[in-house]
Amino acid sequence: MTSERSVLFIDGNNWYHGLKRIGVDAYELDYREVAKKLLKGRPLTEIRFYIGRIRGDRRRAARQQRQLDRLQRQGVRLFLGRIQQNRIPPDKNPALVELGQVLAQAPVETPPAFRSRLEDLRRRSFVSYVEKQADVWIAVDLVSMAYRDEYDVAYLLSADADYVSAVREVIGMSKRVFPVRSWAVRSAELDNVAKAIPLKRDCLTTCLSWIPDRLDRHVAALPRQTGAPKVQTPSVPVPPSPFFSGFPLDSLSGEVCRILHITPPGPRPSGAPGAFLVRTVSLPQAKPNSGGNSNATNPGQAA
Repeated sequence: MTSERSVLFIDGNNWYHGLKRIGVDAYELDYREVAKKLLKGRPLTEIRFYIGRIRGDRRRAARQQRQLDRLQRQGVRLFLGRIQQNRIPPDKNPALVELGQVLAQAPVETPPAFRSRLEDLRRRSFVSYVEKQADVWIAVDLVSMAYRDEYDVAYLLSADADYVSAVREVIGMSKRVFPVRSWAVRSAELDNVAKAIPLKRDCLTTCLSWIPDRLDRHVAALPRQTGAPKVQTPSVPVPPSPFFSGFPLDSLSGEVCRILHITPPGPRPSGAPGAFLVRTVSLPQAKPNSGGNSNATNPGQAA
């Protein structure tokens, strides 16, 4: 077994969007399992995740915090940059400038109401969101940690060509760097300076740490009965998703099955490819209200 110390540097934004193109949610992975696949027996020193912190939008900020909490429970170190809002005036927006040129040449018989709506759109400012600090932070840490001899091998989970200079510098210090990316994206510049590791979806389906929101919502929406103890329901096929097509329920951990009140099935039945099969669901008993009558549980609420 090799003794090369290894560190995972994860560019959260770039990595997330790269995996999204192959139907994988980066926040549903167990990065300890991802590391096992990548390191090939090398000792893991640290997993570092860099991402811009969402502020201002309560719903999106709360969702991001749940995702980050999930990573921290895996022992992943978080490095939070910021998201900068940039207001783009209409005269700096190429699409709106082109729209104005089209309107200037539009025939006179253009319906007035339609033209008025396009004119309003042409004068509108838009807001763009740009992640700041995260990529610079990664580049600095790649070089400074190599200089301090804190690792021998770096796995850079990103396809961003902006890291080319930092990767060259690290390689010049006799360290090894492997860019890791989704199979669906590539960076010719980065691939030219270091050997990239492209990952397909099938490689990542065994690295799940979390039942995704899609399945979670489906289970929460199953009909619930009240006034009775546990009820056994017929088998409920869950529609396949692009991510979980061909991923059998019996691959789920016992902890996940316990959380979802699912009894793990035996062998996958024939004729049901690409679908989960919930064999039995333990339905919780609703608490009676003060008047002695039981109210139906809201399907959207967690049991």
